[in-house]
Amino acid sequence: MKNQFNFINKEAGFYLPFVLFIITICFIILTASINMYKNEIEVTHKQLEQIKVETLFQISRTKLKNEIKENKFKHTNQITYQLQDGFVTITFMPIEENSYQMHFTILTNKNTYYELTNRLNMKTMEQNN
Repeated sequence: MKNQFNFINKEAGFYLPFVLFIITICFIILTASINMYKNEIEVTHKQLEQIKVETLFQISRTKLKNEIKENKFKHTNQITYQLQDGFVTITFMPIEENSYQMHFTILTNKNTYYELTNRLNMKTMEQNN
């Protein structure tokens, strides 16, 4: 009677499910790592685009500030700059004497579109120089 269920007492049949379980765990870890890597690459590309947008903003704001100092804008209130990484359109209007409200529309070479509003105070700039 003891040998009736002999296949349960042998350990040879236990190795296959154990190996399959370990392989499944390895595949799950590998797949998760690949997905995390893809997400990190995507986040990196978005951060690079954000840096480009910020750079375009700073360059165009500085150009506009210098052109306002030189009194190049008498009748126009919009200017477009074509820079290396994209286009920047600035719509500006005087709020007070020596103070301007600016609306930036930024489009990078990879079609990232960004809009922001900024205020430029020429009095504080003259005091800093």
